[in-house]
Amino acid sequence: DFLRTRIWFAGTAQTILETTILDAVRIHANTSSMYLAPIRISYVDREAETYLLNLTLVPIGPGDDPPLTIQAPIAHIRSRTDGDAVLVDAIEDGVLVDAIEEGIARQALRRVTSRDRRPVMKGTKGEVSVLWTPAGRKADAGADDLTSSFSSGQHRNSSIFFGNHLVLKLLRRIDVGINPEWEVGAALTEIGFPHVPNVLGALEYRSHRGESMTLAVMQSFVANHGNAWDFTLDALDRFLVQAVDQGVTVPKESLHNAAALLDSAGSDPPVSIAGLLEPYLSLVRLLGERTAGVSVRVVRRQHEPRFCPRTLYDVQSTLALPVDAESDSPCHAQRS
Repeated sequence: DFLRTRIWFAGTAQTILETTILDAVRIHANTSSMYLAPIRISYVDREAETYLLNLTLVPIGPGDDPPLTIQAPIAHIRSRTDGDAVLVDAIEDGVLVDAIEEGIARQALRRVTSRDRRPVMKGTKGEVSVLWTPAGRKADAGADDLTSSFSSGQHRNSSIFFGNHLVLKLLRRIDVGINPEWEVGAALTEIGFPHVPNVLGALEYRSHRGESMTLAVMQSFVANHGNAWDFTLDALDRFLVQAVDQGVTVPKESLHNAAALLDSAGSDPPVSIAGLLEPYLSLVRLLGERTAGVSVRVVRRQHEPRFCPRTLYDVQSTLALPVDAESDSPCHAQRS
């Protein structure tokens, strides 16, 4: 029931076959302990998925029901020796934010100034490491305002904001390998690309078998007005209201069916509505330029092994793209 009520859970409509806790990595807090727990969800008719939970126990009185103040209860646990408690998601229930306010995160953030330390939290089947980019090691973790707050507004992730300085984005759906937001973001930060937030660090889980998963990404905070999708919906609402108020009509020949919509994407809008659309279209053009800028920077780094072109299912190199046998590039060496 807990998973099916989470906005970040993609298997709401699926039949769950099995839920497996892959590991539980303990995070020591001042007054309690929390656990980073990757869980594997197996389904009847689709591939399994892995999600990240941050678990902790909230003590309650013997025989009491979970208090209504608990936002994300997972299970009610009764113990004769340790007393009753409610297992909760520490991210959504504010326990993690409270721990941060007690000073734990501030101490962890100050480790950013150490170039040699790589803090490790050990679990039963693997460990979580804190990784930093060069920009992260130079970041000012001693800012006066590191008041933390939680946001679950994103569909796929949960974020904790530290004042107006830092954002810790906790990835909910995770997978084996390096998350693109960490890998590409770190590369763009390294070359000084100015149109994306600086990526400062990440939490990485590595199992004893050598498999790694990105759990969270730390970025610099950039004030914004939301995402492009919500911005577009708001722009369409304003456009329709203005069009109705001004009595705007569109010539019938300007209307396209769905099949011709993409073919007409590069054409100019009808004169009657061009003026209303132009403020939005100018920002869309800017978004396109910024997106192209990211692509150009990544393409220029294809000489690095981490950005070598790969096929979608590059299993045991059987699906690798053909390469020049005379090439001495890192990409060729990696595929050999």
